[in-house]
Amino acid sequence: MIAREPEHKHLAAAGPLRVYNYYRLVISVALLLAFLNDPTRALLGSEAATLFAVTIVAYVAINLVLAVATFIVPSLLDDIGQAAIFALVAFDVLSLTVLMHSSGGVASGLAPLTLVAIGAGAILLDGRGTLVLPAVASLAVLYAEALRALGTGVRNGEYFQAGILGALYFATAVVLRTLAARLRQSELESLQRAREV
Repeated sequence: MIAREPEHKHLAAAGPLRVYNYYRLVISVALLLAFLNDPTRALLGSEAATLFAVTIVAYVAINLVLAVATFIVPSLLDDIGQAAIFALVAFDVLSLTVLMHSSGGVASGLAPLTLVAIGAGAILLDGRGTLVLPAVASLAVLYAEALRALGTGVRNGEYFQAGILGALYFATAVVLRTLAARLRQSELESLQRAREV
């Protein structure tokens, strides 16, 4: 009976992971289309159009391959481990940070997409991985702003925004991690009661 609980936990995580996987595809395609429909590069890719183009094409390609693979083999996500989920979400965080950097930094409006990725990681991951993701994202944003300062002269307010964004990353991860843990515990208790009945 105890051996089945981790298996159920794995299967329960497959649903949200499948939804997140399709969300990633929709967002990446939407960003690519917005980039292609803005020849002036006034918004997306405003500071480094080539970097944005290469990153978004690679991001769409990888997300498309994963979405097609999970559509053809639905059980593919059922057996995925925590390390693979962490790598997937970390890839999203870093890709979105590069897109944000090439579009004008934290003021570009792409920061909420990274926040969604960190929230998904907090829900899908167990243990310390949920706090490593916001740390990686915070460091990536600060590093990107430092690079922008060297190239374009970032104002102090943008460093402040990057710091606030990092704090928001951690707050999101902690709150969603707590809620996800409570939901998992409630689900396990409901299964236990059902078995007893």
